[in-house]
Amino acid sequence: MASLPSTLSFPRLHTATALKYAGISFIAGAVNHGFFSESRSFVTAAIGMVAFVLGTWLDHQHGEENARSLFQQILIGALFSIGLGFFTGGLQHFPDSPGRSLWVVPLGFTVSIFALAQIQQIRWQRRAWLYAVLASAVVLAGSYATYRVYAGHADDHSHSLIGEPGQAANVTHTMSMDMNDTMRFSHDDIEVTQGDTIRFVIRNTGKLPHEFVLGTREELAAHAKEMAEHAAQGHAMPHDEPNMLSVAPGETKTLIWQFTQPGVVDFACLIAGHFEAGMKGRVVVRANPALQASGGHSHGGHSH
Repeated sequence: MASLPSTLSFPRLHTATALKYAGISFIAGAVNHGFFSESRSFVTAAIGMVAFVLGTWLDHQHGEENARSLFQQILIGALFSIGLGFFTGGLQHFPDSPGRSLWVVPLGFTVSIFALAQIQQIRWQRRAWLYAVLASAVVLAGSYATYRVYAGHADDHSHSLIGEPGQAANVTHTMSMDMNDTMRFSHDDIEVTQGDTIRFVIRNTGKLPHEFVLGTREELAAHAKEMAEHAAQGHAMPHDEPNMLSVAPGETKTLIWQFTQPGVVDFACLIAGHFEAGMKGRVVVRANPALQASGGHSHGGHSH
């Protein structure tokens, strides 16, 4: 049984623990706030990895026999911190980005298993393999179930008001639209008929990144405020929802959307400062008498 740390070694033990947990938090934060799309978050993740590895190194120097080289310690510690960072960060952001968390959570969990086994120098016998496979399968299944819950909730809450993702085979009109650095869309007042499926071809002619996001006025205003708050903290919020496009300078992207309800659907660029500068517009959806009479809306060219 390992001996308890002496009083003189407690400061080192606490420092090592603080560094490891801070490292995991940094990586989790990077995953939360755009690790896959924002260069600043790569720096945050790198700082987290360095902190965790340094803490692990101090911990290993705490009177324990360790035959591994410094390079091995750094490599294993980095993998472990990435695994836990992915796992915890993905769990925190399931409500915001279910599509990304669906694979980030199980990937991080599995990586953490194998990294911890290396740290503890576990011999891979039948029991260890059985745990790794079963636990990873349970986390994967739980992630998929959670993804279905949050993805379905988003559809019920938002898409019922503004419409739903459309199919290319059902496109009724194509709308080409430019975005530029004057913080304006080339078309900001569009009119369609309930049931129409529109192919939006969005081109960014400016030198700054821009977005095209469909939503209600309240949703867009709330999201723009949240984006501004994250930007003030040096983070960016990635978008991976079907009613959103992030378009880099010189890039052209396509979004297909079916407008199932009469009324007004707003759109905007939600990058910090762009919405506030007036980069917004609206789609006026005229009621379709045939659909109104049937009491339903159109799916795939058929009325219900």
